[in-house]
Amino acid sequence: MKRIKRMVALSMSIAIGVNMIFSGNISSAKEEKHEYLVLSNQKCSLKNVKEISGISDNGVQNELGYVELTKAEAEKMEENEEIVAVEKNISFSGLQSSEKKDFKENVDKWNLALINADKVKVKGKKKAQKNKIKVAIMDSGVEYNTTKQSVIRVNMLENEIAPYFEDGTGHGTSIADVVSEINPCAEIYSVKVLNDENNAKLDTIVKGIYWCIENDIDIINMSFGSLSYSKILEDAIDLADKHGILMIAAAGNDNIVEYPAKFNDVISVAGVDQEGMMSEESVENGKIDVLAPGENVVCNSILGSKTLISGTSIAAAHATGACSVLMQNKKMKPELIKKAIKASVNNNNNTLQYGILDVNKAVKICEKEVSKIEENEIGNNEKLRIVDSDLFKARWNGAGHNSIIQTANQKVGFSTEELEIIKQASINLDRPEYRKYFKKDTELIFHGRFNYVSTIEYLFKVAFKLYYEGGSVENACNAYPYSPHTYYPDVDQKLMKTIDTAILYMTKNNLGFSSSTLATNKQQALRIVGMIMHTIGDTYAHDARVPVRACSEKITKKYFKTYYKNQTTCTSYEDFCKEVRDGMMIKRIRDILNDEGGSKLEDTESFYRNRFVAAQTASKEILVYFKKRQWPEKTEKIFETAAIRDENHALYQECTLGYLYKHVNNLFGKDRALGIGYYSFYPRTGEYFTNK
Repeated sequence: MKRIKRMVALSMSIAIGVNMIFSGNISSAKEEKHEYLVLSNQKCSLKNVKEISGISDNGVQNELGYVELTKAEAEKMEENEEIVAVEKNISFSGLQSSEKKDFKENVDKWNLALINADKVKVKGKKKAQKNKIKVAIMDSGVEYNTTKQSVIRVNMLENEIAPYFEDGTGHGTSIADVVSEINPCAEIYSVKVLNDENNAKLDTIVKGIYWCIENDIDIINMSFGSLSYSKILEDAIDLADKHGILMIAAAGNDNIVEYPAKFNDVISVAGVDQEGMMSEESVENGKIDVLAPGENVVCNSILGSKTLISGTSIAAAHATGACSVLMQNKKMKPELIKKAIKASVNNNNNTLQYGILDVNKAVKICEKEVSKIEENEIGNNEKLRIVDSDLFKARWNGAGHNSIIQTANQKVGFSTEELEIIKQASINLDRPEYRKYFKKDTELIFHGRFNYVSTIEYLFKVAFKLYYEGGSVENACNAYPYSPHTYYPDVDQKLMKTIDTAILYMTKNNLGFSSSTLATNKQQALRIVGMIMHTIGDTYAHDARVPVRACSEKITKKYFKTYYKNQTTCTSYEDFCKEVRDGMMIKRIRDILNDEGGSKLEDTESFYRNRFVAAQTASKEILVYFKKRQWPEKTEKIFETAAIRDENHALYQECTLGYLYKHVNNLFGKDRALGIGYYSFYPRTGEYFTNK
């Protein structure tokens, strides 16, 4: 792996220094510049790199980057014999094409039946734990708690986003859902490369592939594409293949197979409909290796919703799930997996130029000696299992939006367009470009600080009035009282004003997400609902209790010694464990352990994921009440509903919240507070003593 890092460092060192080479002697001020990536010869030594680029030691980086060049500068750079490629930083797009569709809630999983994935059994859990297949979903992120297993996350976009707000579009979430459905034992890695428009630059894609190589990923799903060839991307794909990574990509939704699916080392997947015929949303000719369901596939999506997905993006996910099952059941090299997939495809009674994935037959083939399969054995013509297509007879109602089915017990009823506005507002509260507009104290209000119950209730009432009654944001804010209850009257007065300032900013500015069909007052209200979602999420992320069992499970003595940062009020591991037993908020960990071992635990779902499940449940409760046009008789009931218990009906400590009793008592009195006491705890270290 060190060789990979050195190669990336050398390649990008040249890119860093390009401007020094061509300063003033080739380009004119009028020439347009573009972003370029530069790839050097692997044999290029560090000494030669410095000579070519004119950079010093501190100019060498171990990450991919890009540089702005004119066309003339790029051409001149490429003449150097040490340079392999100089390329524009081209864009890639997620290959999903979803339309609004009317359909029944209890839709059979036709997609799994068509490819016989529902007949397959993954080897037992004990074996799966020893032989976990690492599947990287290089996409827009994966929504929290939508897969059957925990998700390990890395963000190539370098913007800090909590896991419950990670996927701004639902694209990656749907991909991961299908993979997880086919192989619930796969270890899912969310490698976020697509932005909230489902686009990515070449440098981000290549960084993601290098990350997968360095972290021993087994399979990469790439449901995105570009029509432009890239030598830099091909080299990254080639290197991943040499390291034994199996790569699957969406073929494309138009007339031409796109890259990276077009590369020989990548399994290219096109789509079929529920009758086993080529999907209207899929490329039909070119380098296609296998077909899979790619039209009207029901998937989990953002904010606990379900959606219909069409496009080769979702077709690729089926192939990824199938390949992970084959690899899970019998550790095989990528070439043998590819051979087994091709040997098992179903040509739908010879009506298709390419074969449809058959997971069950592929598994049976792999039980034999795959390497001995002859070419004439490839393919099968068994009858396809087609689910009644009457389920999908409804006509298209318009382009660009997905129809939402909520889970059976939570029929919220928001449109996809409305959910996207809520989601984007939730995400934007964590982004630096938006956070700079909020004063520090106000920012803390939306991140679980002070009386989060009063904040949630106030935001709900303002949003509710605006959505259902219309009028101005100012009038909606003035209609209700608010206090953060900091126990400092001057701070309370200050925050009472600044929360309204924050609401006005969020509702009056476009912020990159708006609707052409929704009334302005409804859009503004939904942004405020998004602020509620963020507040709830951060309350559980930061203000939940560190369970006592953490000292024996997650934060062991060895872990503590590794990340301890000589905190004066907690001088030993024994002190730490005592504080945990007495009651510690999760956000307190960052005061005691350094960043890598402390603050990152707060937003990591593997650190007691029940709190994230609780946050999601509470968020759904808010949405349900909002759509029902009512507020719960008791606000605190939301937190009670969200709490999770073990098999013995004991409440998980990580689902209890700091000061919840105090917050309810301040707002509604002792009688109400007593009813919520079981879901609350008092931290040993107070949060109200450093507000001034």
